[in-house]
This record gives sequence, C-alpha cells and structure tokens, in this order.
Amino acid sequence: MACSSTHNKHGYQQTHQGKISGYAFDEYNLQLLKGDKLTANLNTSKLEVIIYSPINMTINNQQPIEITSDGEYILRVLMSRAAARRSEEHQYQLSIAITPH
Repeated sequence: MACSSTHNKHGYQQTHQGKISGYAFDEYNLQLLKGDKLTANLNTSKLEVIIYSPINMTINNQQPIEITSDGEYILRVLMSRAAARRSEEHQYQLSIAITPH
C-alpha cells in the first residue's frame, strides 16, 4: 500500500493505493473537526469507501460530507459481499480531501 499527502492553506489531501481481495479491507484513520468537509474519490466502481467509525455510511465519489463532531474517523475501502464471495481482487487509488471549516 502506497501513500502520499499534501497540506496547504485550503486543506489537506492524501492519496492511497492498494489492492483488496475477498473480504479484506484497507483502513485509514483521520482526525477531523466539526465543520470540516471530507471528500473521497475512488478510481474504481468495483470497490466502496465507507466511514466505519464513529458513524457507518457510504461515501459517494466527489460528494463532500460535512463532519458533525470532532474525533477520529475511520475510512474503509472494501468490496461488496457478492464480489468478496467470488474472491475477486481489485487495485485502487483513493484520494481523500479535507477542507477545514
């Protein structure tokens, strides 16, 4: 799994690359503040990005989510159960952008 990040006055961006097989998943921890905007872009429709904790929700590509409380957020990249049952394997590139409030 490869990772790069950039910071500027407009926010923070991370780019991750990896490979998911079967029921495996990759996890990314983010420290976010209330009012931050989180945007994710996954380069494949074969996988999903979800906020696993503290809430459980799917993140749609390029659709910003406003963070409602301070804390550590865990993002997971995973595949659907049907694809996992078939033991599929997919490579991905995930870009995560955080824009402060």
